[in-house]
Amino acid sequence: MKKKFKSILSLVILLSAVVVTPAFQVMAESQVFSESPQVDQEEVNTVQSDDTNASADARQATSQVENPTLTTTTSSSVDVKNEQTQASSNSEGATSGSENKEESAVDTVNNDPSSVDPSSARAANAQLTVQVLDSNSNQPIQGAYFTLTSSTSGEVTLLVTDSSGKVTIQVPSGGYFIKQVGTTNQRLNYAFTSIGNSINLQAGETKTLALYERQIVGEYAFGDSPDTIHIPVNSNFDFSTQALGIEAFKLNFSGNIEKSISDSQIFPYYTNVDPSKLGTYVAIFMARQASYSVYTTHVVNVIVDPEQVGEVTVRYLDTQG
Repeated sequence: MKKKFKSILSLVILLSAVVVTPAFQVMAESQVFSESPQVDQEEVNTVQSDDTNASADARQATSQVENPTLTTTTSSSVDVKNEQTQASSNSEGATSGSENKEESAVDTVNNDPSSVDPSSARAANAQLTVQVLDSNSNQPIQGAYFTLTSSTSGEVTLLVTDSSGKVTIQVPSGGYFIKQVGTTNQRLNYAFTSIGNSINLQAGETKTLALYERQIVGEYAFGDSPDTIHIPVNSNFDFSTQALGIEAFKLNFSGNIEKSISDSQIFPYYTNVDPSKLGTYVAIFMARQASYSVYTTHVVNVIVDPEQVGEVTVRYLDTQG
């Protein structure tokens, strides 16, 4: 009986083990599977959260990267605009400065007498022409000398007629005194007829003065007086009849020499000789022709030459002395 009970009990235990073990396995497996989706869900949630966070971080990072770029771009754009505005302002300032400089330069040019517009200079000046003719033949007289003195500055200009009997000069407008100082530089007897005239020249004016000289036909009144002399530079110039060898003669009505004229009646009349400067000058003498009650003149060309170099003796010495 006891053996039968033990057999039954062993069978029950075996059956219980067979039945309980799958149940435990099923429960365990069910628990594992039930927990697995949770873990997966947690992993998914974690991954999603991480992805979300990563996306957020990425967007934030992108925003942080993009925002500085935009800010920098905006700042650069503003800086560029500011630089452009500043450059434009500088350009306008430079242009304005350039215009001011140009206006200043124009004012300077306008105020600079040496830079006056030639047309304005011509308008401010006047033109004077002196013409000398033979009173009988109307032929031009060459070598007639005149001085033109400015009433304002006192400056004296020497004028001499050319082969056409004319001399033309441009001068500032104003008052002048013109005076004849030589009738001709030719060896002809022309009567001195003018002692001077005051003239007024307006700006832009062109004025012509005509002078007629009377010729005394006959021998030359100044005989063999020299036409040209030379003096060395820095020498003393003696403007006298005796020093220059000037002689003159009285002519009769036929134009022949009647007698000589004393030195005291031959006048040094005009000269512009400057012995300190090389060049060609004139010395003009005057003598009275009593028969005709006129004066005639003689022109001497005075040439100031370079100083003469004296003789130099050169002695060569040999090695013995």
